[in-house]
This record gives sequence, structure tokens and C-alpha cells, in this order.
Amino acid sequence: MIFSSTPHYRRPRRQRPTFLLPIRVTRGSHGRNGPERAGPQATDGGNALLKPLRRRTALLALAFCLAVPAFAHSKKEASSPADGATLSAAPEVITLTFDKPTTVTSIRLTGSDGTDHEVERRSPLTPATTFEATPAAIPAGSYIIEWRGLAEDGHPLQGTVSFSIQ
Repeated sequence: MIFSSTPHYRRPRRQRPTFLLPIRVTRGSHGRNGPERAGPQATDGGNALLKPLRRRTALLALAFCLAVPAFAHSKKEASSPADGATLSAAPEVITLTFDKPTTVTSIRLTGSDGTDHEVERRSPLTPATTFEATPAAIPAGSYIIEWRGLAEDGHPLQGTVSFSIQ
């Protein structure tokens, strides 16, 4: 052994790169980035903080997906006369049926020659699932009923129903 007069200071140990550190396998430590590594640089990449956030985001997205049908707009389910119907006589009543309460704001009956025919409203100007109107006496021919309305959620609606009388 060789002794020197100056004290020998131990050089600090160099840290190994993370890929050379031993693998510490613990329950649930296998994430997207592989198993956890031991040592000062061993982290979970922030996954522990992101897991609750991801879970909340997924639950919120699921809630929105399930709630969308509840916020769907009103639509016309049926009409009398039916769209494309051929009648033997003029209809006594025009009826529009909706899936949700709707206020029909205007209705117009137009003949194939472009003539507007009078239509008398039978239903009040309040939201309802059924709207009725009485047309004036109309001769044989093709007709289009044009209607406009407002759903309870404020969404504007419009549509047409065509029919003919022989």
C-alpha cells in the first residue's frame, strides 16, 4: 500500500443513466411507459395526477353523450292529410302532430297554380303537440301546406305537406 501525505478525497459517484437503473416492479406500476425505475429520476410521468382528470373528463363526455337526446329538437311526427296523399274530397281539418309541444306560428295553403287559399286557425297560439286548422272550400288539384313554428326550446321549425284532391 502506498500512503500519501495529502488526504485522499473520495470522488463523488457518477449517477447511472435511467435506462441502466434496476427495475422496481410494484403492483400497478406497469403503465404506458413500462415498469417504474428505481432511483432519483424515477417518476410516473405525472400519470398519478392525470388519472383523476382523465376519469372526470371521460365521465363528463359520457354524460354529454347521454344527455344529447334529451335536448333534441321537436319534429313533426304526422299530418292529416298525410304527405303525398290523394284525397277524394277536400279535407275538413288540417292537423299537424309533433313529438314535443310546439307553437305553429303560421300556416299557408297554396294550390298548384300558385293561388293562396284561406286557412282558419283552430288551435290557440300556445305550445301543443297537435295543431289544427280549417281550410276554406278548395277545388280538386294539388296543394302544398307550408307551416312554420317554434319549439319550446326556441328552435325554429318549418315544413311542407303536399296532397292532391281528385
